[in-house]
Amino acid sequence: MAMPMYAMTCFKLPVKLCKDLTSAMMTYWWSTEENKSKIHWVGWEKLTLPKKAGGLGFRDIQVFNQALLAKQAWRLLHDPQSLFSRFFKSRYYADGDLLSASSGRGASYGWRSIIYGRELLRKGLRRSIGNGKATLVWVDNWLYDGIPSRPGGRHSLMNIELRVSDLIDETRQNWNMTILRELFCRDDIELICRQRPYTSREDSFVWTGTKNGVYTVKTGYDLMMMERLRTRGIRGDLGCLLCQHELESINHILFECPQARLVWALSNVPSPENGFCSSLFENLNLFGVMARKDVPEDIRSVPPWVLWVLWKNRNAMVFEGKRFEPHEVVGKAFDDARQWSMAQNRVENIIPATEPVVMRWSPPETGHFQMQYWFLMVTVQGYIWCFVGPT
Repeated sequence: MAMPMYAMTCFKLPVKLCKDLTSAMMTYWWSTEENKSKIHWVGWEKLTLPKKAGGLGFRDIQVFNQALLAKQAWRLLHDPQSLFSRFFKSRYYADGDLLSASSGRGASYGWRSIIYGRELLRKGLRRSIGNGKATLVWVDNWLYDGIPSRPGGRHSLMNIELRVSDLIDETRQNWNMTILRELFCRDDIELICRQRPYTSREDSFVWTGTKNGVYTVKTGYDLMMMERLRTRGIRGDLGCLLCQHELESINHILFECPQARLVWALSNVPSPENGFCSSLFENLNLFGVMARKDVPEDIRSVPPWVLWVLWKNRNAMVFEGKRFEPHEVVGKAFDDARQWSMAQNRVENIIPATEPVVMRWSPPETGHFQMQYWFLMVTVQGYIWCFVGPT
């Protein structure tokens, strides 16, 4: 699919032009004859999904344009000594930095395009801590737990000018745990301790979408597409929501995810010495083999319920944002297995059916009258009386 790559790398394309290009691409895709339009059976948003998510991997032109321009913003940020960076800095942010610079009046269209790409770059940037002198504790995103973030304070009043360098013990060249416990909650302390400060170098920016911290157009595009699809009710993220690392599959959810492996370990269900394999069918077959071995009945009946609760746990995470701890999953699985076993062993007191009694009418004796009645239990109850003589 050909695109005006050079123009998209340098300038922000007008929205109308992007829509016209998208319309032309859609018409070409669905039409079989020139100058003859056809029905678009699938929406453009679904076609832009990755192939593994049911789409065709088409590029969204606006998002791709912004991802390309974010690359230019990354060059300005990461290579400040280049001629390209020095020119724009002297012209638009001589006394500041790229992330706080504004377009201003009379700015060139090229600079306004870079500002447009910078908005994407901000979403995935975080500070990598060196000596901590350039990073504000309460302002900059210097923590990472799936998304770049800043810590939350334990107190309502805080020093907005506090820098990360104030949290470092200079003698040990590591975090001052006394200050951390005073300022932050336990979860934030854990995130802070994941990264060790390097006091011999200055703070820098890293891109969280790649392992080496360098921005790429692909990861920038993926970040924006996930955000856009999420706002439209489409989940385009193919990764596991529980571990945030591997590609989500049925086998991964039930057997290979670190959360699932911990659940199986806590359940005391016998598992392979080297762990579960990548084949769903082989893993399920293990439970059939286990049924023929000398395994206690209370353990042998648990695996189906562990699988069921693991799947429900995944769905609760996707649709409700709830996440259960491994010990809670195991407890729920054992409770369900116990209740099911009790239901199967319950003895029902069933009254055996008897032969129906046939009632025949006979006239009354001489000198007597017979009263007969009939009623039917429906929405409205009704009665009928009938007096019958001997004749």
